[in-house]
Amino acid sequence: VLGALAQTGALADEDRQRLGDLPVDLVTPRAVFRAPHFVERVRAGLAEDVVEVRTTLDSRLQRIAERVLRTHLTGLDDATVGAGAALVLDNATGEILAYVGSPDFWYARAQGQVDGVQALRQPGSALKPFAYALALESGRYTPATILADLELQVVEAGGAFSPENYDKRFHGPVPLREALASSLNVPAVRVAREVGPENLLNALQQAGFASLDQPASHYGVGLALGNGEVRMTELARAYAGLARGGTLPSLRAVRWVRTSAGDTLRQPSELGTPMGISPPTAHLLLGILSDPEARARGFGRGGPLELPFPAAVKTGTSKDYRDNWAVGVTPRHTVAVWVGNFDGAPMRWVSGTRGAGPILNAILREVGPSGEFAAPAGLAEALVCPASGARPGAHCPTSRAQTVREGTAPRDTCRVHVAVPIDRRTGLRAEADAPQDSVDERVFTVYPAEYHAWMRERALRFPPTATPREVSDSLVYSDRLRVAYPESGTAFFLDPILPREFQRARLRASADRDLVGLEWYVNGRKLAASVDEADWPLAPGRHTIELRALTPEGQRLRSRPARVTVRAVPTSP
Repeated sequence: VLGALAQTGALADEDRQRLGDLPVDLVTPRAVFRAPHFVERVRAGLAEDVVEVRTTLDSRLQRIAERVLRTHLTGLDDATVGAGAALVLDNATGEILAYVGSPDFWYARAQGQVDGVQALRQPGSALKPFAYALALESGRYTPATILADLELQVVEAGGAFSPENYDKRFHGPVPLREALASSLNVPAVRVAREVGPENLLNALQQAGFASLDQPASHYGVGLALGNGEVRMTELARAYAGLARGGTLPSLRAVRWVRTSAGDTLRQPSELGTPMGISPPTAHLLLGILSDPEARARGFGRGGPLELPFPAAVKTGTSKDYRDNWAVGVTPRHTVAVWVGNFDGAPMRWVSGTRGAGPILNAILREVGPSGEFAAPAGLAEALVCPASGARPGAHCPTSRAQTVREGTAPRDTCRVHVAVPIDRRTGLRAEADAPQDSVDERVFTVYPAEYHAWMRERALRFPPTATPREVSDSLVYSDRLRVAYPESGTAFFLDPILPREFQRARLRASADRDLVGLEWYVNGRKLAASVDEADWPLAPGRHTIELRALTPEGQRLRSRPARVTVRAVPTSP
């Protein structure tokens, strides 16, 4: 460089010699490249004669989104998270307001120049709302419809699998509203199987997911769990479409350009593209995803998915924690966030509430509230029983107002809550001629037969089916009830000074909740005290203590006996 300067006469020979003797300290300059991935996207679509561009980017919001993403990912170093991306859209216009393709464009080791907004990644549960949209559009489902969260075997061309929920539990009968808001996997697979993979794929493609370009057999019902790959632009656009009442916006990055000839060309506004979801269904989905109470079963309360203003939110996590998503929608804005690694390496147990959720929360707070989601025509209010999703019956303990599509309000009356006359003397179903002062009418919650095994696993009570006259004569040993205290082999010693009437043992029982007529027996004789307040007076000798009870079907059960000894302490001479 010094030689070239000297040849042009810009540098004297003595100055060249002096400067050439100085040590050279090379420093890699830090290029200033604002919103680099966004600029690359815009530049790729420009004609050669464009000399000036006015974009849709909000520079303040862009800086905030970049800072929030970098700051949060720094705190996830222990979870092996190396990358992330974020996108903010204006729902009404489809304008891109913030576009962060990676935390650091210049960080080569983390592949910072990969554009996470355009990358194909698995969305996980973020696709579930579109499966439920099909169910709601069919008219056979409402947000109150009860779905079975029970063990399920799915057999498809690619093999068999058993979907599991994030918490590894089955929740039994769950309203559709809670199943979606809490992102339960098993009900979503059941819904996908009901609507059919082919119909679900068609619906997703109509909602703008062009990246899902394999046949339906390739994805199967796992498509509802996000086993295909999509782009963040597709996901954000589809959620923005829900906020627009079922119409997809055209994403806009440029407002106008000026050509070398001096012409100013403005991008025309477009009405949008129908996405196959009606305004009432879109509103129902947004209402479900905005409901923190419905979300509590899966996410608890007070986490990053809750905001101080109306916002519909949904998370998604792909297999082995390779992708973590959070999407948030207000009436005005849609925000999508992804965290993971560009090389596909799994993260270490990063869920939506730890990974993308806090970033989403921070960006949504910056864009701020924009009121309530406006309710379209075609909706109605229905009073339902939360346990059955049907109209409340005479014995339902609670009822709830539910927004539904017109014409889909439930017509059947609840059959889950049943009133049964119970004979207080035995705990069994009362005979027709039982004295009225010994009969109580009790309400039981009994789900359909498919849930009975789940109810028994959780010791939920069934109503007795037998009457006192139908009780079996045989007495069968059973582990469904046991003597919790005293244990067999226990020895008691009588205090020679304390009066005998104060020397008692409080008996404790353990029994399945559906058993009735529990009674204590000592040495084959029934104690008069109730099971919960049985104080057995100690007496010297060997004793056998057992519990007896009746099943709802009238079978007599007895526990394994507890054999104990009571000894008198001899007084000193």
